Amino acid sequence: MKDLLTIIIPCRNESSYIKRTLYSISKQIGIKGTKIIIADANSTDTTLLEIDAARLLYDLNIEVIQGGPVAVGRNRGAYNSETPYLLFLDADTELLSNDVILNSLIQIKDGGYHLSTGKVKSTSPTIASK
Repeated sequence: MKDLLTIIIPCRNESSYIKRTLYSISKQIGIKGTKIIIADANSTDTTLLEIDAARLLYDLNIEVIQGGPVAVGRNRGAYNSETPYLLFLDADTELLSNDVILNSLIQIKDGGYHLSTGKVKSTSPTIASK
């Protein structure tokens, strides 16, 4: 999967959520070595420390780049990608099964799709995410 997919996560002050998001990514089938680009928009909390901890704890291939507003972070992540497929996640996203990414890639490649989605949920308690 590492030669096919890059995961892009824009974030800013997501210390309460990012580690859980990265944990759910680490549980995905075939994810080892897959590049995760986190476009950080100058977080002022412990987000970067949480990312560093998750990188070591879950053995993830994480690169932190300069982000900006969400769309800018996504675009910068895409620009820094070298794979044919991109997965954009929010920093408070939890993948609900360990085959979400694999199944999406299979659908895209074998089914000729250009877009796929899977079972995810927001871990943020705000009304906008329910």
